[in-house]
Amino acid sequence: MFHNRSLSTVYLLLFILCAGLLSACSIITPADIEDEPAVQVPVRFLLSFDDGPSIRTDIFGRNPTEYILQQIENNPVQNDIKAIFFVQTRNSNGGGTEQGKALLRKEHQQGHLLGLHSASPRGHVAHTDMSASELDQSLKDGIQDIQRITGYQTVFVRPPSWYYDQDTYAIYKKNNLNMILTDISARDGVIHVFKISFRRRSHINNELYKIRRQIINRQLPIVDGVVPVLVTFHDPNTFTAGHMTEYLSILTEEAANVLLPVSDKPFYDQTNALREALLHKAFISEF
Repeated sequence: MFHNRSLSTVYLLLFILCAGLLSACSIITPADIEDEPAVQVPVRFLLSFDDGPSIRTDIFGRNPTEYILQQIENNPVQNDIKAIFFVQTRNSNGGGTEQGKALLRKEHQQGHLLGLHSASPRGHVAHTDMSASELDQSLKDGIQDIQRITGYQTVFVRPPSWYYDQDTYAIYKKNNLNMILTDISARDGVIHVFKISFRRRSHINNELYKIRRQIINRQLPIVDGVVPVLVTFHDPNTFTAGHMTEYLSILTEEAANVLLPVSDKPFYDQTNALREALLHKAFISEF
């Protein structure tokens, strides 16, 4: 008879095996879509990160925000990738600390953009849960916090938990902020039970197929000859940080699987071009 610990190990291995098989079965391949119209305009991936910076470390002693910065600067896919970080400027575990401010400065010095996620001393609080006056002051504080680090006023905001409504949107516009959502979420904000994502490849594969359909239907903007595809991760997530280089490869490999042409430079590597693409991706009010 197995001991309880042995049974737990067997169940875990079976779970991993089943998850892997399910993941593999859901991959779209060129053979699945060979009869569909071809995509004529290449895509370029625009990376964004939420909730940082983090001042914590993983089991290897690595800071996840810093480790992500290292990987997008040097990797086998494309060096010197630029991203936008939607930051929490007053988080007690991040931007509100001296270490957190140093990480924000490093992001700026490496040519990344800083957008506002939260500047509330209450932390990662939904903007829809704030009064109008509290939200307005929080946005003003965050804009000033970022300006002290970068020298410019950020014009981009992403609401915590992505909760917004007509009232919060109006306050964003009052503060000259463009709300940025996403085309693809890596779904790495929360990973339940095990600190691992079994379906990261199949999920991105399926999301890229949706992007393919949107491009064919002319639902996405073309900017300077490419279609910017905004992809969202969370830099405080230690699993994401430990697999960022793999994620970069997955994006380019699965684009090929869904017959989605990728630009010669698969990722943005110029700050000004990144900013211009984001302005074209800004949410347009439907209220």
